[in-house]
Amino acid sequence: MCTRRGVAATCHRVFPALSAAVLATMVAAPCAAQAERTLVPYGAVGIEYQSNVFYLDSAQRAQTLTGSTQRDDIVVRERVGVDLRRRIGRQRLHSTIEGRRYDFMQFHQLDHDELLVALGMDWQLQHLFDGALDYRQERRIASFADRNSTALSIERERIGDARIGVSITPRWRLESTLRRRELRSPLPGFPELSLTETTLSPALRYEITELMKASLVPELQTGRFDGIPESQRFEQRGLGLRLDRAVGSVTRADAQLGYTQRKQKGDAATTVSGVTGALGLHRELTAKTTIDLALYRRVASYVGDASTTREIGGSAAVKWQATPKSALSLRYERTRGRLQQADVFAEGGGRRDNNTIASTQLSYQPLPWMVVALDGGYRQRDSTRSIDRFDGYIAAFEVQLRFD
Repeated sequence: MCTRRGVAATCHRVFPALSAAVLATMVAAPCAAQAERTLVPYGAVGIEYQSNVFYLDSAQRAQTLTGSTQRDDIVVRERVGVDLRRRIGRQRLHSTIEGRRYDFMQFHQLDHDELLVALGMDWQLQHLFDGALDYRQERRIASFADRNSTALSIERERIGDARIGVSITPRWRLESTLRRRELRSPLPGFPELSLTETTLSPALRYEITELMKASLVPELQTGRFDGIPESQRFEQRGLGLRLDRAVGSVTRADAQLGYTQRKQKGDAATTVSGVTGALGLHRELTAKTTIDLALYRRVASYVGDASTTREIGGSAAVKWQATPKSALSLRYERTRGRLQQADVFAEGGGRRDNNTIASTQLSYQPLPWMVVALDGGYRQRDSTRSIDRFDGYIAAFEVQLRFD
């Protein structure tokens, strides 16, 4: 019998081994006639202005925490990496290794390096079985929006995904996904704080017509917060019905409606439950313009308070490929969230937030191996706890060289 603890232990052992196997295959597989391999090195350098580096609510609070009312800074950022794509028959393998460097002009204590390693394989066996294996490991700066601190915190995240699909009949299909996530994200006073989640999502799909599919999607997630006085364990169960529909080749829509219940165990036992779901729409307005719309209601972990948040929100994104060499994208998202009562961070219990994020990017490709990009963004949060309110914007310019 496969227990939840057994599933978690298996994930912890299997995902790194799978990643190593994928990498070994990419490097050592023979260059047979049917194999295709693409190695793409790239590098980028940019400069970014941040109006509110620490996401503080006021200049007075900046004075208290840093000894100065200054909240803005200019950041020089550099990236270098390599993408590897390899195809062997029906199997597709991919990997990315990227290193980053960030240098702050004023807040030198925030200078740091980051690293991303991603490995994956999409596989197919005959016409009945297919799936994917993916592993991602990242070392990055922890967002100041999730912590009331001006000290540099580096968080480390590992995510492993395994998906398998089985075509039972021409109309019936079984798809199952197993995910393991480990996040180590230090908070003030809790330098060893970590979040571990294991999620199993089997889904049974039925093809109503060639352009419409319905799926029954149950979900089981177990997890825990460690590195705090009393480890917080939780179990989340959900069941949803999903409908996917395509209208010709220019429109795709999906809708999911279900119910989710999350139980937190231990001394701070609580239960969060309710209706959850999502709506999504992708439409090609013209040959050069696409739009994506989304609405969602969900229950998720919030590492900033080692707690659970209930969120409802939506987003809209537009992309315009003006010419073969230039593109413009716009995105807007609005979310309302409520945190449950938390023993460890009592000041965060019952907190309600309204988050707004807006971003834009203009890119131009003057040469086949060069892309120039202008980025802008705005982020604002209104909260029932004044210390968690902030707003700020960024403006960035980057030149990327990519040798396909």
